[in-house]
Amino acid sequence: MDEDLDLLENGEAGAPALEGPYAAAILLMLLGEDEAAAILRDLDPDDVRQLGKAMFAAAEANENEVEAALDRFIGRARQVSSLAVGAEPRIRNVITQALGN
Repeated sequence: MDEDLDLLENGEAGAPALEGPYAAAILLMLLGEDEAAAILRDLDPDDVRQLGKAMFAAAEANENEVEAALDRFIGRARQVSSLAVGAEPRIRNVITQALGN
C-alpha cells in the first residue's frame, strides 16, 4: 500500500507522474468537505482508509503534483464522456437532491 502512495518517476516536461490513491487524494482535497465526504461515503472502508492515509501525505503536495493529478484526471475524463455514461439517473438524482422528493 505504501508503494502505491509513492510518486513514480517524473513524467513528461518535468511534471511528476502520480498514481493511485495519492492522485485521488489530491483531487479529493481540492473539493469541498461535503463533496469529498459524499465520494468517500460510496467507497469500501478499506478504500476510505487507504485514501485517508493518502490525503495526509497529499497535504504536502506541491504545485507540480497538484497539476499532474489534475492533468491525469482530465486525460481520463476525455476518454469517457461523463455526460453520456449514466446520464439519466444522475440527472434525476441531482434534481431530486436539489428539489427534494
